[in-house]
Amino acid sequence: MADEEATRAMFINLYDESKNFAERVEKFQSDAETMRVKYDQGTWRQHFQTLNSISTYLWLRYPDKYYIYKYSECRAVAKVLDSDFIPKKGASSRNLVGEFHLYNEICEQLKKDKELVQMLQSVLTDCCYPDKALKTLTMDLGFYISRFYTKKSTEDHAEWFPMDYSPNITTEEWLALLADKRVFNTKSLKIMKRIKDCGGIATCKQLSEKYGDNPNYYNSGSSALAKRVAEMTGCPLMTSHNDNAKWWPILYVGKHADKDMAGNYMWKLRDELSKALDQFDLSEIPLYEEEPQAKINQGKEKQGYWWLNANPKIWRFSDIDIGETQRYTLYNENGNKRRIFQNFLDAKAGDLIIGYESYPVKQVVALAKVLEESDGEYLYFEKTEGLVTPIDYATLKNCPELEKMEYFQNPQGSLFKLTKEEYDFIQDMIREENPVARKEPIEAYSKDQFLKEVYMTEERYETLISLLKPESVTKFPLKGKQIA
Repeated sequence: MADEEATRAMFINLYDESKNFAERVEKFQSDAETMRVKYDQGTWRQHFQTLNSISTYLWLRYPDKYYIYKYSECRAVAKVLDSDFIPKKGASSRNLVGEFHLYNEICEQLKKDKELVQMLQSVLTDCCYPDKALKTLTMDLGFYISRFYTKKSTEDHAEWFPMDYSPNITTEEWLALLADKRVFNTKSLKIMKRIKDCGGIATCKQLSEKYGDNPNYYNSGSSALAKRVAEMTGCPLMTSHNDNAKWWPILYVGKHADKDMAGNYMWKLRDELSKALDQFDLSEIPLYEEEPQAKINQGKEKQGYWWLNANPKIWRFSDIDIGETQRYTLYNENGNKRRIFQNFLDAKAGDLIIGYESYPVKQVVALAKVLEESDGEYLYFEKTEGLVTPIDYATLKNCPELEKMEYFQNPQGSLFKLTKEEYDFIQDMIREENPVARKEPIEAYSKDQFLKEVYMTEERYETLISLLKPESVTKFPLKGKQIA
């Protein structure tokens, strides 16, 4: 151990229950970073003291008070329970405090379930921790929600929602509202016309791809419209802790989209509103944007995001140095095009890559970026970071946010598309377990300081500097290694 006394002091402070919880956590991480900087010899890139690690220390010391924190698990639980607290990227100790309060609420409810408590006690043996405070049971419930319940609930949401709520607005009342410009402005009528053109059912992503404007145009536009309808009519609202979820049901019923559909959630016009639109003149409302989105983006390259598979039996990301150029063949050893061949052609310089190693590793282990678009034979990329704490396949597979990911639909292949939302979500999980170390400023080292500390004349110093200048170094063209 680099500094036993400093490490001991860190844990003594962390376990001091007389001090503020968040301040103890932040000081532990700060002290760990200080130690990393002090003793680093070029290989200690991070201190590894994540919130998951620190919460584990606290739980092991005080198992009747604390819970083990894991970002993906806590986020899933918070979303399922419609909590006001949702862990956020970079929130550090605030995430740990938020989880602590959320799980305490869950724990209090579990204590009231006498049947569940008796069930737990019936399976505990003398070798088991008694868990009288039910903290470990609470964590088990969180694990179940994140790994199994979220997947099951997504599969069970086949019916339109909500079935037990109605704004109680008749077709005639909708016709009057459609004619009122204070309620239905041009943007609102565009959204209505486009959904109606799709048969009255569509996802925001589908509307965006077919008619233009981004998905949020339809999402936020619908919520704003529903608020105006509620203000004008005084219609009943659906009870929900989620502000957005109480507005859109005024206009639509919804359900989760099928796996082969663009978008995550489908909206269907309420029957009365749909009938009113059949009778209302929308001929002056443009169906498509005047200028197609493709023309707007012409000459402007969009950032691309990719998932790159490495077969450990053939090559591994750990065999590649950071900054090292690699080339990936577009054809397999039999000369056949790789699966989803178009992905290799679509990848552009600057696109970002999630590096994944398949069986038996089954982990996200690196980050990379595309250096050059394919030349018809190879795709060129470089590794930008190796993950000290890889992310397991099972953790990602059970996240509802990633259920439509191209790789998860059919894992056969090498290069898979990611949406920006999918890439950002995976990055959040990566950064939670692999925080980026802060770079300490490097003080300038002057010629005078150098000459004071070494036995060298000024003349020899000038000779050395001239030899080290870039223009004195012979440059060679970069040749990328072939890895597949």
